[in-house]
Amino acid sequence: MNAPMTRKSIWAVLAGFLLLMALSISADFLLRALFPETFGHSGANLTWLASMVTILYGAASCVAGGYLTARLSVSRPVMHAAVLGGVMLLGGLVGLVGSRA
Repeated sequence: MNAPMTRKSIWAVLAGFLLLMALSISADFLLRALFPETFGHSGANLTWLASMVTILYGAASCVAGGYLTARLSVSRPVMHAAVLGGVMLLGGLVGLVGSRA
């Protein structure tokens, strides 16, 4: 009924994750280079506009990573994209808990 996870499935999720991370890190570097007073310090409070920009490029990176994951999957593309979303959710929660400690 349910096919076991294959190497292609793992590769699809990993490729989506790598694209997502590359886009997000690139956007971070670009915004810090163009607007150092707004995005410069990692511990500084962001203005509401900077927060919205951060959320938007993060969401766009997630959409691009999910799209790549779905396109590379052999079968059940939505399930593969959902697995990537779950991995990102867990990573975000770990980062949130780690930043509060």
